[in-house]
Amino acid sequence: MARITLFAPIACAFAFSCLAQETTATLRGVATDPSGAMLPSVTVRVTNLATNTSRETKTDASGAYSLPFLPAGDYSIAATLAGFQTQKVDRMTLQVQQSARVDFQLKVGCRPRTLPWEQSSIPVRLRTFR
Repeated sequence: MARITLFAPIACAFAFSCLAQETTATLRGVATDPSGAMLPSVTVRVTNLATNTSRETKTDASGAYSLPFLPAGDYSIAATLAGFQTQKVDRMTLQVQQSARVDFQLKVGCRPRTLPWEQSSIPVRLRTFR
C-alpha cells in the first residue's frame, strides 16, 4: 500500500509534464525606421506555406511584436505600415519549441497600390510615348 501511495504522485507529475510540453513555436521581434526609432502599429503577418493560413499582429508602442503558438513549419513573413515599404521574409522554418526573432527595418517610401479595375463600355486606347 505504501508503494502505491509513493508511486501515484510520481506518475501524476510525469503525466502532467508530458502534457505541458510545447509543440509550437514563437516568433517575435521589433520594427524600426531607418534611424533606429521604434515603429508602433506595424502589421506583421505570417503565412504558413504548407497550409496557406495566416496570422497577424501589430507592433506595440515600443515597436515590439510577438506571435506565439505557431505550428512548426515554413512561413513567409511581411511587415507593413502606411508610408513605408513592405519588408518581407520569403521563407523561414520554425521548429517545435523554437523562439525565433525577426526584426524589421522599414524604409520610407510608398507601398505599391492596386487600383480597382472595373470593366467599362467606354473604349480606351493605350499609347506608349517615346
